[in-house]
Amino acid sequence: MLKTIQRLQQENEQLREIIANETPELPEIHETQGQLRSAFFSIDDDVYVFDKAHRLLTSNIKPEKTGLLITRHEQCYGRLFTDIFPAPFASKLEIALAHRSKTEEIQQFEYCLQDYQVSFYFKISINDRQDAAGRYAGFTMVVRDMTEEKIAAKKIIDSEKRYRSVVENVREVIFQTDRQGHWSFLNPAWREISGYDIYDSLERPLTDFVHTTEKKLLEKLIEDMICGKRHTVRREVRFVNRQQQIIWMDMFVKAYLDDNGEVAGMSGALSDITQRKKAEQTVHESRQWLESINKNIKEAILRVDHQQGLVYSNCAFADMFGYGQEGHPVSLSALFAQEADLRVCTKVLAKQTAFTNKIILFRRKDGSTFWGLSSFMLVVDENGHTFYDGAVRDITDRKEAEQKLKEKNQELIKINEELDRFVYSASHDLRAPLASTLGLINISRFAPSSQEQGQYLDLMEQSLNRMDKLIQDLTDYSRNARLEIETEEIDFDTILKDVLQRLKYIKTIDQVKINTRITAEEVFYSDKIRIYVILINLISNALKYHKYDLANPQINIDITINDRQAVIAVADNGIGIEKGYLDKIFTMFFQVTRDSIGSGLGLYIAKETINKLRGTIKVKSVVSKGSTFTVTLPNAKTYSYDQD
Repeated sequence: MLKTIQRLQQENEQLREIIANETPELPEIHETQGQLRSAFFSIDDDVYVFDKAHRLLTSNIKPEKTGLLITRHEQCYGRLFTDIFPAPFASKLEIALAHRSKTEEIQQFEYCLQDYQVSFYFKISINDRQDAAGRYAGFTMVVRDMTEEKIAAKKIIDSEKRYRSVVENVREVIFQTDRQGHWSFLNPAWREISGYDIYDSLERPLTDFVHTTEKKLLEKLIEDMICGKRHTVRREVRFVNRQQQIIWMDMFVKAYLDDNGEVAGMSGALSDITQRKKAEQTVHESRQWLESINKNIKEAILRVDHQQGLVYSNCAFADMFGYGQEGHPVSLSALFAQEADLRVCTKVLAKQTAFTNKIILFRRKDGSTFWGLSSFMLVVDENGHTFYDGAVRDITDRKEAEQKLKEKNQELIKINEELDRFVYSASHDLRAPLASTLGLINISRFAPSSQEQGQYLDLMEQSLNRMDKLIQDLTDYSRNARLEIETEEIDFDTILKDVLQRLKYIKTIDQVKINTRITAEEVFYSDKIRIYVILINLISNALKYHKYDLANPQINIDITINDRQAVIAVADNGIGIEKGYLDKIFTMFFQVTRDSIGSGLGLYIAKETINKLRGTIKVKSVVSKGSTFTVTLPNAKTYSYDQD
């Protein structure tokens, strides 16, 4: 710019000399001078021309244009620069002129003008003017506005500072490599994460710092990027720190190009995700552990929401309740078999938030029930949703064992009571016939005639028969308690004949008409010995308590058989049983009066034997009208005793 102005000045001086000598080329000279002046005033920078006394000769600032340093330049012509410029600027200009006179070079300096807290930046260039003879004729000053450039440069500098601050302070590793994949730049985060010094790491291959299992894959990725097959890569890579520990990095790499559009290298970032990977591993192990628990734990685990129903359940829940593990509109009320238990549970949870170790009867999906030892908790999440978390253990087997134990205890109590009665009654009933027989023997020795001795022998026979019956009853009772059930085809006709033959010792048997009727649709299977015991005790009981003064004393035995059961009815028209004794007649050694004929074991043994065969016995009786005993026994052809 200064050279252009200097050239314009020289040509202007030459023109002036030509005009002064009145040369014949005057029209052309005027035209050239006009062109030069037009060019001079079209320059964007402010140009000031001073004489050798440093007075302003001219400038390119038009009247309508405001100068960068002065505003009304037309009033400044002929004045010294110290009078027209601000003092600080004039001082700097004097220094520059003094220095210029020594070096004889174009002198430049910058100046900042503050105007209402706004800064304006100028670049000043000064150059000597010479006349046609080469003598010093003053100087030319060009003022260029550098404000926008300065502001733009400041923004760039500030951006670079911010960028450097970000790069130096971020926790991620920012890096750059050359075409061979060697580090060319690393920020301080590399030292913090890896422990390696940055300068020791530069110019080394990136793959030097990765785990051996990652090297080949990473080398292939770098090769693909250099060849242009890939532009970006993002993957999780295992690095090795200075302590030879594995560091997981989330690596993002992008290829960058040179001025020729070829790949010059790569730039990217590494984020340390070691803690995240450890957390993921912990979560994975925890999930495996929970899945193992879910599959192997015997307790049913569930979560129930009021709106959604069942929102979580484990495998044991599916097995125990019959519902799948996915969500179901299953509420607590569907799981509790008894409404009262549900009310107690929800009431306790509302007050104490925990309902623990309670035995509850639950209902399965198919409607069946089971006993469960359960605990429930009331849980409210961060969104205010209420859940019931529960754990249930199936204790049906335990409950059944407890019930069996209870039954065993009751049975032991019963046995103890019966044993007490047995000891008393057996000693009495066994000793009584013996004592009676001994007495009759002594009396018969002094009998005056054989007729009286015969009577005594009859009485002794009756006593011994009673003893024999008692011993047989005790044997039957013991056999029923000890022996397992052995099933076989039952021939009721043969058994009845054996029973009646056995009862021949009862002299009054010939006075009673015994009617039998057997109706069989199917073959009946059961325990033959126990059937015999049942029949002999029922029939002998009917014979003992008959009314022999009736015109037609009789016993009717009616047996009906089908594929499921046999119904045995033994009816008599004897003395009957009072209503108050009906619930006691099956008790061991029970006798209505001490004058009763029997020992009190017959009906008891019959009842125990029927129970053993999983049957039932019922009695209907009317005093002076007779009694009917009805026995129902399962047919072992279709019924298995093993199922019990």
